[in-house]
Amino acid sequence: GTFLFFALPLFTIAVAPPFLILLGPTLLAMNAVSMTTQRTVDSGISGLVAYGSHTPSCCCPPGVDACALVVGKGRFAGRCPGNWTEDAGRCAVPEALAYDEDQTVRGCQCVQNKDCITNSLYHGHAWCEVTNHPKCGHRFRLQPHKRWDHCAIAGKPLQYATKKSASVNDALATFIPNRFRVWNTAGSALTRGTYADAGRGVAFG
Repeated sequence: GTFLFFALPLFTIAVAPPFLILLGPTLLAMNAVSMTTQRTVDSGISGLVAYGSHTPSCCCPPGVDACALVVGKGRFAGRCPGNWTEDAGRCAVPEALAYDEDQTVRGCQCVQNKDCITNSLYHGHAWCEVTNHPKCGHRFRLQPHKRWDHCAIAGKPLQYATKKSASVNDALATFIPNRFRVWNTAGSALTRGTYADAGRGVAFG
């Protein structure tokens, strides 16, 4: 959905436009600053995405029949500002991805499947340590006796392709993180005129 972003010293608040008229006076009283530059809006958008141990909170100020998504900074992560209360059912939180528990992108097996959710993203993608098969996944740079791989997104891509599903997971199930190291290879996303955004894990043409 579309959100308007407001900044407090310890929180970022994302408000759906229809609720701005209700939440506006409260935000004004809190001296919240509107985030209008592309850089600050990008940071607000990235905060709304649930990954690892990071999830936005749905927070509601007292006396107002409206709520907003809130991202706390540092030790305030997962908390609401001031006397706001959390009500997870009142906000449309961006859909979180589910990962394949049977195999990773290269067909490996995670040592712990939960790592796909709890690990911080690496170059924009979820990953896990994999069972120590000598040819599966990638070596850790500082621990070469251990291996890791990107987590595969679980879903049914054929259902999405045939318009029988609109699930985000089904749409992205065939997505493979781009780790090609060659330039201008046919069929590669790294052809001339494209670039990769490692933070979001996508390539743009």
